[in-house]
Amino acid sequence: ERRRTSFSAKLTQANISPQESEPGPGRALSMGQIADLYEYFQDFIVDRDMHYVANNLIKPLTRDCKKSYAELIGPKTVEWFVSHYWGQEFREFTSSLRKHAEHEGQGRAGGWRDVNFWVCSLSNNQWNLDADVGFDDPLESSFYKALTSPHCKGTAMVIDQNAWPLTRSWCLFEVFQTCKL
Repeated sequence: ERRRTSFSAKLTQANISPQESEPGPGRALSMGQIADLYEYFQDFIVDRDMHYVANNLIKPLTRDCKKSYAELIGPKTVEWFVSHYWGQEFREFTSSLRKHAEHEGQGRAGGWRDVNFWVCSLSNNQWNLDADVGFDDPLESSFYKALTSPHCKGTAMVIDQNAWPLTRSWCLFEVFQTCKL
C-alpha cells in the first residue's frame, strides 16, 4: 500500500489534474510510462500477469479519479494498438513492447520511451468498462476506435510460446479488424 501511495504521489505531480478523454485513440501510453509502471512495481509483479496488474495496481491507483490509467498519467495518441493475452507474464509483455519500441523509436529525440501504445487494461477505464468495451456493438468499442484511428500504424500482437492470444475472442476480433485495414 505504501508503494502504491508513493507512486500515486509521483503521478499526481506529473499530471496534477487528470482530464477525461473519449475512449479510443487518445488514451494511449508511451513506452516510457509503461516501463516506469513495471520498473516501480517489478518486485511485486515478479512473474504475475495482467490480471494481477489490473486488479492490484491499476484499479487501486485509479480508484479516486475513476478514470483510465492513461488518463491518470497523461494520455498520448495511439501509434500502435496492442493485442495480447492477459494471462501472459507482465514482465514478458513489457519486454516485448520495449523491443518493438526500441526499433520504432530509432531516430526520435526520446527514443523508445516516446513510442505510444494503446493497451486495453491501461487505456480502458476499469471503473466503467461497459462504456469502453462496447458489449452491444464491438464496432463502438474503444478497441475498434483505437485500432481504426488514422494515427494507428498497426497492431503489435504480443505472442507467448503457446500463442495464447490466438485463442481469445477479443484478440481474434483485433486480428480480423487489422487484416481488414
